[in-house]
Amino acid sequence: MPRHLHLLRSMATLVLAFVGISTDTARGAERGFPMVCRGGGAMAYDVWHFDEAAWVLIKFIASEQAANTLPPRPGECTWLDRGVRADEPPYLLAKFSNISIVPTLRAEGSLENLTFFNKAGDRMARERRQQAEELLNTVRQGQPFQVHASQGTFRVGHRKVLVVRRIGP
Repeated sequence: MPRHLHLLRSMATLVLAFVGISTDTARGAERGFPMVCRGGGAMAYDVWHFDEAAWVLIKFIASEQAANTLPPRPGECTWLDRGVRADEPPYLLAKFSNISIVPTLRAEGSLENLTFFNKAGDRMARERRQQAEELLNTVRQGQPFQVHASQGTFRVGHRKVLVVRRIGP
């Protein structure tokens, strides 16, 4: 084979390999990457409603250890295969379409309970309501949970957030 054809073929193989890697990375970001968390500790959340959805923002302590090396302590989150980098935000943002989350407060103003409602006529809203309820209960009760998240284009105020793409393993 002439040298210039061999070189051209090698370059084409390299370009295709790079495109494949880039496509896999983009697909991974759409699906999210596994993150392991443990509620309790300093973990906190805020809930608000916008655009016919309940939005949940969870603030966590970023662990530098991978979850497959050392499980997160109360209030911490980390990636399954590596620690959270310093440039990654310590916030998770989850959207639950067609549901409402209503807090019940005690007389002194502390949270007593959360009530979850799904919009009538939306068959999938029941499943999303259950996911939201389980997620917030694990945060409040200090239980472990797993999400798939990736950096998105969303910002809450001036904060970058990790967007929850899926809840569970």
